[in-house]
This record gives sequence, C-alpha cells and structure tokens, in this order.
Amino acid sequence: MLIVQGSYRHILVALAGLLALSWSGRAVAQNPTAAPFATASSEALGVRAEVRAGGVNLQWLPREQEAFAGQLAAGFRLERFSDGARLPDFDRELALAPESAWLAAGEPTSDLYEDFAELLGDAAPAGDDEEDAYAVSAVILELDIDFAAAQLAGFAFRDVEAERGRRYTYVISDGASGQTLASVDVDTERPTVYPPVQAREAVRAPGRGSVTWNRLATAAAYDAYRVERAALDANGAPGRWAAVSLPMFHLDTEEGRVDSLQSFDDTTAHRDTAYAYRIQGV
Repeated sequence: MLIVQGSYRHILVALAGLLALSWSGRAVAQNPTAAPFATASSEALGVRAEVRAGGVNLQWLPREQEAFAGQLAAGFRLERFSDGARLPDFDRELALAPESAWLAAGEPTSDLYEDFAELLGDAAPAGDDEEDAYAVSAVILELDIDFAAAQLAGFAFRDVEAERGRRYTYVISDGASGQTLASVDVDTERPTVYPPVQAREAVRAPGRGSVTWNRLATAAAYDAYRVERAALDANGAPGRWAAVSLPMFHLDTEEGRVDSLQSFDDTTAHRDTAYAYRIQGV
C-alpha cells in the first residue's frame, strides 16, 4: 500500500547553478504573477519578500556570484517606504555579524561563519579558479536555504514592525557606496500562503515505489520538488518523515514541450514495508 500526502515548505531552494534564474523570477515561467511571494530583480540583486504573521521576511542574493564577496564586505542599507511616502520610515545598516552571534545561533548555522570569513579574506574569490567558484556557489545556496544565516550575513531582514494592510517599498543599497541595488513592493493585506502540491497517484512496482504529481499546478510557487517517505505502522499511520530525494528540477528535453506531470521512483523502498509519501515544493 502506498499513500500520497501533498505538502509544502515555505523556504524556496534553488540549486547553485540556477540561483540567478530562480531569484530573478525567470525560472518561474508558467505564471509568475501567481507566485505567493513578491519578487523583484535588478542587475545586482534578486529579492524575495514573504508576508508572515509576524511581519515581512526579506531575502536577497547577488545576480552574479563574482560580486558576492564584495557585497558581503560592503554590507547593505535597507530603507522602508510606507504607502508611497517620499521619506523612509526607517533604515537599517546590515552587515556580516560577528562570530559570537553565529555561535549563539547554534548548529548548523554557526558552521557557516568560517566560510564567510574565508571569502572576505580571499583576494580573488570566484575568479577563474573553479574551486573558488564552487565554494561561492555553495555559500550562496546556504543563504537561500537558511534564513537565519542570511540574516547573520546581512542578506536578509525580518521586519517585525510591518503592519497588516499597508503597502511598503523596501530599497536595498550598497553599504559602502550608497548606490541603490534593488527594491521590492510588498502588499501586507494577506499573509503569504504556499499551495499544496497536487499528487496524482502512487503505485507499487517490483522493487520500487513511484509517485507522480501535477507540476504545472504549482509552478508559479516552486522551482523544484522533494519527496519524503515514512513507514506506516500497524494502524496505517505514518512514522518519522525522511527525505528520499534531493530537490528535483523539471527540465523539458524538447523545445516547446509542456509536461504537467513529474514523477519520482523510490528504488530504496523495502518490498515488505508499507509507506506514505509526501511531496514538498521548494
């Protein structure tokens, strides 16, 4: 017996090689206006804003990884303008937090501090050296996944003073030069709600389980999907959930081909065990 449960996570995860596409909004090709979060992009940064019960969560990432170390060193200035006002409500200076703040965050976030410190000390990070470029890509991916780490690095901000029903414009500038890098408009009337993934079917095949879902139904919200599995107990209730796949992007092999379905084959499923599967949009 296989059971499918639709599920989702609020964190969007993009593979390092697709970060520029994901954060510019161009990876969400089906219907970008239906995305539950606000996005904006410029030549320098891609920005994402989520309306939460406790305020607004803002995250941004560099469009070009070669500029990452310089932006990390310069930090950022964040300004908020309310309801089209000409003067900001507030501004914040955001920069890499000291090591003590990272240690207070606990693992695994605290483990990233050395990576950032090493990038700041590197004379030519993400240059022609393939190993350096890979290191920067890995760090940027961690910032996308871990909101707490992005805050400590100066690439995110949680606006707990944002009020429901207001319209805000957030402007992000270079902390050293003051140059405006990007801005994003946010309507706080409704909290961000991510749609559940619509599972189509689950089947048992010899030596594996297979689950299929409707990708196009949530393409505006998610760039990739991950499958989790839990063994069922004697009463048919799922136990501990564990990921059985990495984030999976869907790449059409033929130009112009539209395929609404995406599948995952679980080749590690035990033949004599009943499982529940759930699909997470990321």
